Amino acid sequence: QGTFGLGAEFVQQTVSPSGTLHVSTARYSTTNKVTDGSAISDTNWDANAGWGFGSGVATFTTGSGTGRVKQNSVFVEADEGKRFKVTFTLSANALMHIGNSTGNLAYVGDDGTGSGTYNNYGAGTHTVFFVLPVSNLDTTTLGFWSQNASGTFAISNISLYEDTLST
Repeated sequence: QGTFGLGAEFVQQTVSPSGTLHVSTARYSTTNKVTDGSAISDTNWDANAGWGFGSGVATFTTGSGTGRVKQNSVFVEADEGKRFKVTFTLSANALMHIGNSTGNLAYVGDDGTGSGTYNNYGAGTHTVFFVLPVSNLDTTTLGFWSQNASGTFAISNISLYEDTLST
């Protein structure tokens, strides 16, 4: 005890809050929605024009047309409107469009036409965030599209996690 001001008595009290504070650092789901993203092959991935598989990677060869490497059944309808992060590694610079199986719906870089834009990615590992569109088009597939101007590159170590705090 002590005095304060004009003779007013001051009593110091210690307050001990009670209860439990829950802190979660699990922003992203622990379930990788991609199958065999670290050992890419034609077992769980599909490729068309310009893409091929070998040594656990998918390789795009420049001058071979516009094509994609994709994995079906990655998303379900309930995933539409949710935020995801996709991580991938490129062996060289690449011009890519990330979207659905037919290329008519962009997940990253939507330019308003629905077909999206091609984005430049340098060699190395990239993490890209997107909200899966709510659409009557195919949204079950994760596709990586490339075209003639892209140059030759390989993609590997693909993972995809839901941002559980965004919904």
